[in-house]
Amino acid sequence: MFLPGASEIRRVESLLLDAGLPAAVTLMPLYGEMSAAAQDAVLAPAVPGSRKVVLATNIARDQPDDSRRHRGRGLGPGAPLAV
Repeated sequence: MFLPGASEIRRVESLLLDAGLPAAVTLMPLYGEMSAAAQDAVLAPAVPGSRKVVLATNIARDQPDDSRRHRGRGLGPGAPLAV
């Protein structure tokens, strides 16, 4: 789900957590101020039998940081990054 900014991501994350999600669903925020390690965790595959719901800004989708671009990491097996 793409949202305008980090504050909206936190608000929607809170609303979804308060609403109650199935145990197999993990909410994963993704925005520019996050550390590279936190961003990597979002992009890692989900644990088998679970699902990730990624709450991201358009910047997170369109503007990966330089280290991610140089490592050649994508959003999934064989998926190119939009640069």
